[in-house]
Formats: sequence, C-alpha cells, structure tokens
Amino acid sequence: MDTSDEEDLALLLLAEAEKVGSVMCAGRSEIEIRANGAAAKISLVDTGLQWTTLNKSELSGSIQNGDILGFENNSSMGGCLLVHYIKRLEKNIWRRTTLKISGDVTKCDRIAQHLQTAMSGVEGRPGKLLVLINPISGNKNGRSIFRKEVLPLFKLSGVHVNVKVLQKPKHIPEILSTYDFNNIDGIAVLGGDGTYSECMNYLMKLKQESEGNNYNDPNVTLHSTTMPIAVIPTGTGNVMALSCYGNKDVQTAVLHTIQGATKKFNIFSVYNNDRLLGFSGTCAMYGIFTDTIYRMNSYRQFTGLRLCLSMLKSLILNRNRLTRMELEYTSIDGSTESAQEINDARHQDKKTGAFTNILAMVSDFNDVTVPEKLELTGDGDIVKLCLYRNFTRSQYITLAYRWQTLAGNCMIHDIIERLPVTGFQSETMWAR
Repeated sequence: MDTSDEEDLALLLLAEAEKVGSVMCAGRSEIEIRANGAAAKISLVDTGLQWTTLNKSELSGSIQNGDILGFENNSSMGGCLLVHYIKRLEKNIWRRTTLKISGDVTKCDRIAQHLQTAMSGVEGRPGKLLVLINPISGNKNGRSIFRKEVLPLFKLSGVHVNVKVLQKPKHIPEILSTYDFNNIDGIAVLGGDGTYSECMNYLMKLKQESEGNNYNDPNVTLHSTTMPIAVIPTGTGNVMALSCYGNKDVQTAVLHTIQGATKKFNIFSVYNNDRLLGFSGTCAMYGIFTDTIYRMNSYRQFTGLRLCLSMLKSLILNRNRLTRMELEYTSIDGSTESAQEINDARHQDKKTGAFTNILAMVSDFNDVTVPEKLELTGDGDIVKLCLYRNFTRSQYITLAYRWQTLAGNCMIHDIIERLPVTGFQSETMWAR
C-alpha cells in the first residue's frame, strides 16, 4: 500500500468514527453525548471513564473501574444509561452517585460494554455474603437499616446475600457451626463491636481447630482466619467501623464492603489459668470500665445514651474499683517499625500498684486536629496497656463525656500511664 492509499484509509476511518460521534485516541476512545443533561465528551480509558462538558476545558468528572457499582442501560427510553458509582466526600464519607448519559442508542451501548468490561476486571469483589443482623444493637434499627440502606446497594451492585437475624444470645456460633463457608466470599455483620467480636471469636476458634492448635494454650502460635468480616455499624460504640472506615457511616461501610478490599487487624487473646477467655479485636479491660460495660445491658431501652447512663451510675455509686495488682509484661523500647525492630526491643518488666482500671487496646486512640475527632490506628503487633490510677469525680465526668462523644483526647495523661507491650499477665493482690 502506497502513501496515498494509507492517507485515504485514514480519512475513511475518521469519517466513519465521526458518523457515530466517537474518536479513537492513543489508549482512549472519545464519544460526544449528553452527561447529566449537558453536551459532553466522554472518554473511555483503561482506568475507567472520564467526561468533559463541551463548553468547559477542564475535566468535569471521572469514574475509576473499582468505583463502578453498576449501570442500567434503558434502550427503550431512546438511549439512556445510568451509571452508579462511588463518590468520595470529606471526612472519609463515601456516597453512591449516579451519572446519567443520554443520546444515541449505539453510543450508550458502546459505553455500557466498556463499563461491563471494566467491572469484570476488578478483583476481590464479593459475589455472595452471609449477612448477620443484630436487631437489638444500638438503636434497635438494624433490620430497618438493612432493608432501606444496605440491601438496595447490594442489589444494585450484584452482591447476593443470605440474611440471618439473630434471635438470642450466642446465636452467631450456632449459625456458623452448621454454615457452609464455601458458598460465600465473606460475612457482613450489622451491629456493634460485640456482634463483630462474637463472629470473630468463633472464626478464630474454628481456624485453630482446623490447624490442630489448642487455643487454650497461651504459648501456642495462633493462625489468623481468612474469612473477611465486613462491619456495618448499627451498634453503640462502633469502634471497629471507625477503625476500618474512619467514620461510623452506614453507607460508607456498605460501599467499602462492595469494593471488597480487605484490611488486616491485630487481635489478642486473653487467658485465665490456661483457659482462653476470648479473643479481642478492640480492647480488654478490668475494673470500673468493665462494670460500666456490663451494666450497659440493663439500659438497652435508652439506646445510644446507655454508655453515658452507665458511667453516670458508676459516678453516683462512687465505686472506683481500686485494685492492687502485680503486672508482668513484655515492653518495647523506643520507636519501632519493623517486626525485627520490635523483637530486638523486647524486654521483661514488672509493675506493682493500685489501679482503678486496666485497659489493653489492640490499637491506639490518637487525637487529630481537623476534624476534632479521634482516629483508631494500628501499631504493629504492639498492645497499648493503659493503667488508670484513682481519679476524682470531675476527671471521671470529663472522661465519660469524651468517650461518649469521641471529642477531644480520651486519655487524661495525669491519671493514665500508657505502656507499649506485646503481652502481659496480672495477679490481683486485693480489690475494693
């Protein structure tokens, strides 16, 4: 083919492309059509979809492949394509947003085909989930939230669900003990930290049994569970949701679940006389806070206020639960990042004193300036051991308010000693 023939062929291809309003560029295809009612140029790129309103020079919007939730191609309406996708807002909030593309049916079909290819190339998305709903957690609206907010998003994204509503205490182990995990890609729990903990504890014990581990042995090397757990916050504290998503927003949690990206979290085990008491994914405590959490169950009718009411009762009763303990712990010196640095910095320590509460946290609460809230961050395999000395009523009120609202710093440093440890054991000498 000579040069003139090549030029003629190029002009012919360009003319054919102009007939359907599309132009092929390097690594992209551009289509002129309407986006959200305005004339626009849509670019089909490897990473997703971009559009620019024709009377503007800058990019009007874009959708990454992993953010596409689904689409509706209504050819019966003369060429109308609705693209549902994730939009990221401030404070780590995610929202489902819809882009309406209208125009020629052929153009809409071409964009729909591109979207289908893009969605099929995204790895890790769940196809089927087991959903566990705690109907009495938090404000007791778990079923309503699932029906109105959660299920529509799952249906839109093609995620199939098998729903189980918890009917009684310890119902989760009963459900999971006979469930076939081969048919699901993960478990979504609608509840609070207790619902998550109950699910995680069963999966951890099941994993140890499958590996031939005696989980009652404090010295055994534990194996992590591989079944993902999605936490959709409908509880009171929702610390795990805060840790996962940076907020306690239900729709944000659902959209993260649909995306399918997983994040590993540390847990630690608690033993008493060579018997496993349980695994914790957030914290374990002994003292006045234990009384407060235990008492919360009798205030469920007050929903979100029950933590504050329980702490207020402890204040009125003036029971600080002062306990003298001898602690043995493996502490960490200095700033450590890698597993080898943590191992090299370990050394054994002892501490004896009278404490009103001992709190062991898998992660640490760090005060952040903007916004004035708290974020929960992990720190290797280190447990934050917080020792609370005897405090006054005014300090207790301040502490109660900060825990209830997550505003300010929950750690009052003049009454709390914080130690980075990898393990500890305690012996109670007296308590009152």
